[in-house]
Amino acid sequence: MYIRQVQAHLPTKWGDFNIFAYAKEHSDIQPHLALDNTATDFTTVVPIRIHSECLTGDLFSSNRCDCGEQFDESMRTIAQHGGVMIYLRQEGRGIGLINKLDAYNLQDQGLDTIEANVHLGFEPDERDFDIAIDILRDLGVKAID
Repeated sequence: MYIRQVQAHLPTKWGDFNIFAYAKEHSDIQPHLALDNTATDFTTVVPIRIHSECLTGDLFSSNRCDCGEQFDESMRTIAQHGGVMIYLRQEGRGIGLINKLDAYNLQDQGLDTIEANVHLGFEPDERDFDIAIDILRDLGVKAID
């Protein structure tokens, strides 16, 4: 079970958020994150975005995916209307950054994402979304949109 390790205020280019770090232990160096608009009303239906980490898309604006654009649009929407962004540290559909870059090389040879992951010995998608349930429960979210 993932538990809240710390919470802090996080002013961003989109607006003011609370940021929460979730891990099994306080010493985890890559916790999962949740960001909520400080004006979110948790007594109503709460808009949620579950976003899997994509360093190449989120940070470097890679043209291989639209993850960064999805993240940016979701943060804008949450800033305007309230809600929660859950940022799961599951790079490359859960296979990690190094394996994801290996998959990029296979994609350059003609494989698609799923074929590349399988070729590397992984399932098409190795992510675990149960983590998001722990986070939503901790935040007190009763209904999502």
